[in-house]
Amino acid sequence: MKVVITGSSGYLASVLIPLLAQDGRIEKLTGVDITPPKSEAIRGLKKFEHITASILDYEKIVGLFKNADCVIHMVFNINGMHDKAKLEMINVLGSQNIINAVAEAGVKKLIFTSSIAAYGAHPDNPVPLTEESPLRGKGTFFYADQKHRLEEYLDAFEKKHPKISIVRLRFCTTTGPKASNETVTLYTAPVFVAFPHFQPPVQLLHEDDAAEAFHLAVVKDVSGAFNIGSDWDMTAKEHSKIAGAKTIYLPVWIARVFATILWKLRLVKFDPSWISASLYPVVTDTSRARKILGWQPKYNSRQIIESLLKSKKK
Repeated sequence: MKVVITGSSGYLASVLIPLLAQDGRIEKLTGVDITPPKSEAIRGLKKFEHITASILDYEKIVGLFKNADCVIHMVFNINGMHDKAKLEMINVLGSQNIINAVAEAGVKKLIFTSSIAAYGAHPDNPVPLTEESPLRGKGTFFYADQKHRLEEYLDAFEKKHPKISIVRLRFCTTTGPKASNETVTLYTAPVFVAFPHFQPPVQLLHEDDAAEAFHLAVVKDVSGAFNIGSDWDMTAKEHSKIAGAKTIYLPVWIARVFATILWKLRLVKFDPSWISASLYPVVTDTSRARKILGWQPKYNSRQIIESLLKSKKK
């Protein structure tokens, strides 16, 4: 197999690419990103080739996808941007470019990195959500809205191109030893901000388990949506106890004000609209992934947090 990975210099790709390189069924890995991967381990892989390109350059992307058996689309700005038009262009238009280029180049399988955020954070969400639960992220905060709209785009695309296998991996919050994002900041900070009247269950995923889900989606003859996550037996407050953080309680409106000020001053990297995602339960049943993909998480929430903390203490 020949596999192309967009966003190949990103966090999750740094975990995924070495795993794919170990599989003898995969002949070639082509990474597409605006910057080369930082990892020397990836750059040294014989199977791997980096191509500097933007997903907004449609014609170039189509050319790069020629002769590929599978495309894994991983490019997405999760934090948010002050320039909303640019954010929309990268996340939505860029993703639509990838989807359309797959068809034009004759690629047989697309693995789309989606999110459980596409279900939307609502007080009446079932616990847990299944792949049959309606997506209701549209009209909520930017990340959930964009993921939901892109899944709708995929719905229409699948009807036009029924011979292309579309795999949608709906990941929950993913972290681990190689992470260096705002999730790490949240779990390594000495203080945790909690909302007294909002303590929904939280679902995490270890980076290695995420990579294995991608791997299985590549090599198995599967299609459709798969929820990917570990257990959801604890709240964010209980997670903070494992991390050894001191909990401070704030009303949601005060947290929003402070977060907005810090965001406007560019003192934090996460758009304050992310607060909306933490108010109501968005946790998923992963039975379909276990039965059809044969995927099984190796880490539970406690182990994920402990592995993250251990790596950052080194």
